[in-house]
Amino acid sequence: MTMACRPGDATYRVSTYSNSHKAVGPTQSNHNGTSRTATSTFTATVSGTVSISWNVSGSLKVDRLIAGAEVAAGVNLSASLTASLGNQIAVPTPPRKTTVATYGVWRKKTNGIYQVCGQSRQRHVTAWTPWRVGWYVKQR
Repeated sequence: MTMACRPGDATYRVSTYSNSHKAVGPTQSNHNGTSRTATSTFTATVSGTVSISWNVSGSLKVDRLIAGAEVAAGVNLSASLTASLGNQIAVPTPPRKTTVATYGVWRKKTNGIYQVCGQSRQRHVTAWTPWRVGWYVKQR
């Protein structure tokens, strides 16, 4: 049974989603010039808050964006998350490789249709909704 919508209610139907990382502070790197694996330790030197964002102008109901993204991704999301100062990670760096690390907030990037009940206009929206605080680490 489908419930009729009430005028003014909004829905956000997500068609695709992926992960993205929003850095808080500078990218850090460490090159291992030796012939053995070394441990690279990185520490967050700044803190900051990352909030939900989207690619269209005008007012949208943030709770509807979050709810639609949560249903699609199957995870709990937030309107904003704070990455704290001093968080630390230690990772192995292989011989003659560079480890690059950025600290910040993982977000769910969603693409979908936002519509207000009673209005024929649909908006194609891409939204970045905060998910988890953490590190993005890669080797070069």
